[in-house]
Amino acid sequence: MELRKLCVHPGGKYLKWSDGEPFFYMADTAWELLHRVALSQIPGYLDTRKNQGFNAVQVVALAEAGGLSVANPQGHLPARESYWGDLDRIMDMAARRGMVVALLPSWGDKWNRKGGIGPEVFNPENAYSYGKWLGSRYREAWNLIWVLGGDRPVETYAQEQILDAMAKGLREGDAGNHLMTFHPCGASSSADFLKGKAYLDFHSIQSGHGLECYESVDLLESTWQREKRPVLDMECRYEDFPACFDPDLGYCWTDADVRNNLYWNLLWGSLGAVYGHRDVWCFSAGDGKTGAGWQQGWKPWQEALHSPGAEQIRHLVKLRLMRPYFELQRSPELLSMDGQPAGAGKGPGQMAAARGEGYAYVYSPLGMPVRCRLDSLGFKRIRVSWYNPRNGALQTEGIVSAQADLFCPPTSGKGQDWVLVLDKMD
Repeated sequence: MELRKLCVHPGGKYLKWSDGEPFFYMADTAWELLHRVALSQIPGYLDTRKNQGFNAVQVVALAEAGGLSVANPQGHLPARESYWGDLDRIMDMAARRGMVVALLPSWGDKWNRKGGIGPEVFNPENAYSYGKWLGSRYREAWNLIWVLGGDRPVETYAQEQILDAMAKGLREGDAGNHLMTFHPCGASSSADFLKGKAYLDFHSIQSGHGLECYESVDLLESTWQREKRPVLDMECRYEDFPACFDPDLGYCWTDADVRNNLYWNLLWGSLGAVYGHRDVWCFSAGDGKTGAGWQQGWKPWQEALHSPGAEQIRHLVKLRLMRPYFELQRSPELLSMDGQPAGAGKGPGQMAAARGEGYAYVYSPLGMPVRCRLDSLGFKRIRVSWYNPRNGALQTEGIVSAQADLFCPPTSGKGQDWVLVLDKMD
């Protein structure tokens, strides 16, 4: 039977399955799943995320903190076949739930230590061999995306050669069956480091956890303009993560903050979305000891699984899939009045607009009134509704003509974000 594959849609911005079905990549950040979670606990983790609306998990094979020297809960190390047997089982568990594994062969500190633990172990020769071996192992896995990088910049030609060699090995090993991307460091894009590389099927950015998070759309757009490939924000603000990496600020990003980036990116035209939680990516035990330095978790990962932002993911997916999929495109002109952008700018109040076949969406992150140029849609009669990102409810307001231009959400304020849904009724 022919392997069902993920591929890039001919329109160039989104992903689809080989049978034409849209694939909206909705991933949880679970980097340390293989390294820190007992196999007996993984079915419960995957079931929870599946029920919340996720269809993918991001996992690293050679983990960041002690990934080469500290055994996983089964007592297995990467130097032994038993460790890779554990990964086989994770791949199978995900597949049986219809979930994709975005697999990072190695965290970036293994080829560019740069403040990490390391050690740097890769050169072009062993990176190629490792890639080919890993690619061959998972050649027939339908639920796999390769992720190079690992939160590091490519600073030297030697580092670029390592990544090129690993990618070559993966491609030869898996016979080109899987998509590939690159996870960059904060406030950067894979296009900053690997523009023009044929092995990258789509680009990824990391808008990150600092104030650059408010510029995620700019980074997506600049990446797209440099190279017309699909783009994903692979790491935006994590829920409950200290803002700007500084616990002394006394503020951690909330579910409302997380939703802002997810919906801004969605209406830009991202190929999908990625959620992360401070205590889940590292699978914190909640004992003040499990974590990377100051990133030690405040609660057990099992509790953090049910954080508000995670429970709201299903509503993001619902919105994206409830109208024609591949035609959605960014439409800033919908927010333009008298030649000036309305609701634009930076910061938590910036609005976003997109349109598809017979519909349009406008996101108001603070529930502020939305002023639209409905004439730009070319619709004569328009059904107006408000979509609630917090509970997935769709509230219909009525039908208006294209002359209407001001729409007020049901509520406003921090955490009172709304999506204006405009449907053609001609």
